[in-house]
Amino acid sequence: MLWLIVICVCLVLEAMTTALICIWFCIGALFAFIAYCLNASLLVQSILFVLTTLFSLILTKPLVKKYQNTPRREVNSIIGVDGIVIENIDNIENSGQIKINGQIWTAKSIDNSIITKDTIVIVHKVEGVKAFVEEKK
Repeated sequence: MLWLIVICVCLVLEAMTTALICIWFCIGALFAFIAYCLNASLLVQSILFVLTTLFSLILTKPLVKKYQNTPRREVNSIIGVDGIVIENIDNIENSGQIKINGQIWTAKSIDNSIITKDTIVIVHKVEGVKAFVEEKK
């Protein structure tokens, strides 16, 4: 039962982050739970948990790290790029979307002005999934 709790806690923590921190513990706990179901001792379960967690971490972390870095580069690459407003940008109404290179971004005006649909804008900064823009002059 302990291993099911560990799995659930790790899955909840993993769902709350985007960093893939707990997924390896979930894998280790899953193997430990299987050992529990096969009536293995707690020592065997614990060793299996540690070894499986380390093994899965060593095997997959470089691959995960490679793909985790890709979105960050993409986010930074849109700064200074032109986009087109596809939904009116209004900070007060908390609305606005732009399209850049085929991708749709939530947008905010850097000076709190309303920017209408089909206006060309330039991205000044990105915070999370929001692009802060101003009308291109």
